[in-house]
Amino acid sequence: MPDARGFEPVTLQREQHEFLNVLFAVHNDGLIIDTFPAFAPGFSTSLEPHKEHKLRIDVAADNANPTSMVLTMTYGGSFDTLAVGV
Repeated sequence: MPDARGFEPVTLQREQHEFLNVLFAVHNDGLIIDTFPAFAPGFSTSLEPHKEHKLRIDVAADNANPTSMVLTMTYGGSFDTLAVGV
């Protein structure tokens, strides 16, 4: 999807699923929160190693109740030790 459409709603049909890419690795920089290049959140999106981080994900729809989840993770500084819990 082009960056310009990054915040537009996505219509999912019954039994259709989409993958949500929340974090990605940057060589020698650790993990950062995935944002669109044109989106400037006004705060650092880098996750400090060896600290617990909580990411809240909210999903809303016109035809369903909203739902949310908290993803708790600790990045140990090595991609071999990435621990994620829900």
